[in-house]
Amino acid sequence: MGIDRVTSSGAPGAAGRPGSVQPRTTGASFRSHLGRRTPLSPRDAAAELAGAWQDVLGEPAPPGGVAVLWAQWALETGRGASMVGHNFGGLKGHAPGGGSTVQWTHEGHGVGRRRIRDRFRAYDSARAGARDYVRTLAQHYPGALAQARRGNAAGFVDALARRHYFTADPAVYRHAVQGLAHQYRTQGPDAVRPLTLDGPGPWVSGVLEELQRATARHRG
Repeated sequence: MGIDRVTSSGAPGAAGRPGSVQPRTTGASFRSHLGRRTPLSPRDAAAELAGAWQDVLGEPAPPGGVAVLWAQWALETGRGASMVGHNFGGLKGHAPGGGSTVQWTHEGHGVGRRRIRDRFRAYDSARAGARDYVRTLAQHYPGALAQARRGNAAGFVDALARRHYFTADPAVYRHAVQGLAHQYRTQGPDAVRPLTLDGPGPWVSGVLEELQRATARHRG
């Protein structure tokens, strides 16, 4: 969960979380931005997630489901300010088109927390990233998607934790997603100003700051 920018590649490599190696994408314009920040507004993210739900699952997106998926997106990307490669959920490995980027990331929590380099999916557009995110949930985390469909943020995170989607402290991650989903439902995606993060590689600090803020809001 969470990355710092290092380098990028469209070439296949070791598979990550979850999925398999896909054919390489050869378009130069696609490769040029794989390791860069691709900021997205909270409102646009909500629209992309709703569209992805409709396209991938063949049903209108329930408001509660969009709220839960948006909450995870907001947590993983600092409300879009530190989004990299149009990756909505910190998905590892290669995108269906073969795009990926190698990044620094922190794995684990507490005394076991460590900094490593890993490969994350990267896409040529927010639309492609959102659809692969929803598709990945449907294929590899159906229990989590079922909880999202009910608008159950806590159940969504618990189901992800059981399938080892993230390595952060499950209780902290759950509180954060719950708090952000509640905020979305009660205030809307644009109610809180997006994080402003300076300097290279902001994803890790953005995730940690959002974890702290959302947890404080939830407990308060």
